[in-house]
Amino acid sequence: MTTNAFAGLGSKLYLQQISPSTIPASRSITGITKANTAVITSAAHGLVDGMQVSVTGVVGMVEINGSYMTANVTATTFSLVNLDGAVVNSSNFGAYVSGGSVMPVTYLPITEARNIHFSDAQTPEIDVTTLNSTSKEYLVGLQDAGEFSLEMNYVPFDPAIVEMRAAKLDAKVRAFRIDFPDGSVFAFRGFIRSVPFQTDYQSAMSGSATVKITGATVWMP
Repeated sequence: MTTNAFAGLGSKLYLQQISPSTIPASRSITGITKANTAVITSAAHGLVDGMQVSVTGVVGMVEINGSYMTANVTATTFSLVNLDGAVVNSSNFGAYVSGGSVMPVTYLPITEARNIHFSDAQTPEIDVTTLNSTSKEYLVGLQDAGEFSLEMNYVPFDPAIVEMRAAKLDAKVRAFRIDFPDGSVFAFRGFIRSVPFQTDYQSAMSGSATVKITGATVWMP
């Protein structure tokens, strides 16, 4: 059997820019299905899987106004995934009447990234053993999505590295996205905990960044 494994070379990593100098244009919505998986129609939207977007101004299906990630993107349609990773089900929403727009966040490519590492946290265990138990008893606690880290060439005024330093100071949650060579996308949100760097007399300046993930992670084929 032939393996489907692939190397990481060619992967593209993106970081949300909180205060971009140019605000991206909004895309007009012309239709939304009332279905288990809500599908939005928007001509020439230019979106890709795993982008964080805001939907606003929808008349009729007002429940769908909010922040999401995109999935199942085609040239003129896309579906939505909640920030907790659940596909948006519009079956019980009001019927779409008119209007609405979708605005993507601005992503900066982290072009100096050399290695990436995702550290998944262990599932938490809650001890509920009682005096009447015959063995230890546990409940499963809330999932912790863990941490994400990267090693990079440290170019002090590279736009993405400037944004990382700003993220460390403002402590705001940002969206991240990794596009892998096989077409799959890994998307998550988190805040940057540290951005150290180092160098010596005969090495290129290097650095790293550690991101604490908040909420769910989302894989998209």
